[in-house]
Amino acid sequence: MMKTETMKKIAGILLGVLGVFSYIGGFSCIVMAARSLSVEFRTLYLLYAVIPLILGSLLLFFAWGILKNKGWAMIGGLILSIILAVFEGIGIVTSFAKLQSSFYEKYPQFKSEVYAGIVLDGFIVALCIATAILLVFCVRKQRAGRIITEQQIYQQPITPMMVICPHCQKTFHITPTKKPFKAKCPSCGKESMLR
Repeated sequence: MMKTETMKKIAGILLGVLGVFSYIGGFSCIVMAARSLSVEFRTLYLLYAVIPLILGSLLLFFAWGILKNKGWAMIGGLILSIILAVFEGIGIVTSFAKLQSSFYEKYPQFKSEVYAGIVLDGFIVALCIATAILLVFCVRKQRAGRIITEQQIYQQPITPMMVICPHCQKTFHITPTKKPFKAKCPSCGKESMLR
């Protein structure tokens, strides 16, 4: 099994790659808007460009946070990678539905772009799922490690202490559990409450 730090680094790098892919998707929408023939498609492509650019910025931000060992970044990256996987899955389904429309019979040159988009979306979904799985393991291991360290902090070592009997004034060693506690003197046999 991989160490948690290695898994965090891999997850951070995968989130960074997803952020770069989101930027590429956003800029490709801008290019397609520039190449578009109609005003409606141009505005639609520009709107499509905004979401990947914002998403890419968030992904790169969370990737930076994970590589800097921030706990909030792991949770945010996990949520964002799941959201991205769902949206890319929806993109794949709508792309297949687009191929059935009459628009691509008129303009068959755009069909190859849709197929390339489907392949890229599938790759991004696979990266999102891999990142989400890694981040789930990292979060679970980090929480398990935190519980162990908290238990270790609260379990202080019990050291024997020297006590003087209030009745016979002889000293003896005891190992206390909690204060106040009762101690029985081995010499005189009397019990007394020690604070």
